Amino acid sequence: MNDPDPAQLARLVTAGAFLLAFIFGAVGNKTRFCTMGAVSDWVNMGDLGRMRMWLLAIAVALLGSSALQVAGVVDLSKSIYPGPNFTWLSYVLGGFLFGVGMTLGSGCGSKTLIRIGAGNLKSVIVYVFLGIAAYTAARLLNGGHGHTASVTAALVLTLVAAGLTNAEIAETLQLSPLTAKTHVSRILMKLGARDRVQLVVMAYQSHLVES
Repeated sequence: MNDPDPAQLARLVTAGAFLLAFIFGAVGNKTRFCTMGAVSDWVNMGDLGRMRMWLLAIAVALLGSSALQVAGVVDLSKSIYPGPNFTWLSYVLGGFLFGVGMTLGSGCGSKTLIRIGAGNLKSVIVYVFLGIAAYTAARLLNGGHGHTASVTAALVLTLVAAGLTNAEIAETLQLSPLTAKTHVSRILMKLGARDRVQLVVMAYQSHLVES
């Protein structure tokens, strides 16, 4: 099976993201989906309607992601979310800060995004700061793995230049086949190579592999 064209894949992902965002916005606006609203309805009025909706959304996300993992479409072990340890203090503190942020921002991130679509200026400001915080957190999380990722990419490129297939690369580096394929696709995109043949040529030209 040929590797997907990175440019085409990027267009498909972008189009899919916009489509899902449109559907989510329409459904969220119609059903008043909101994390803070679900908690507020439960505490203040004893109404569990939106809480059940929120729990159903979590269940669908968990089952859907697990199904994609079983099908080999995604590799959740490479996500930032699963971890070997249960860091309860981080979860408690993070949950507290999330609750404070929802209160100050008058809603969770999803509700804020829906309000932006309705032209709410306060929500635009809230989302700008939300984006800054998310970007900073992502940089901090990826900072500890940047060197490892670059070393792995270099090893993958070397093995591609040596003529190994994705399956052989996965076996050599003790990676899942999907992870190896993802590394190859990212290297193709980053270096602007059309295919594996051009990637091999680049590797020899840069003296990464000696003839």
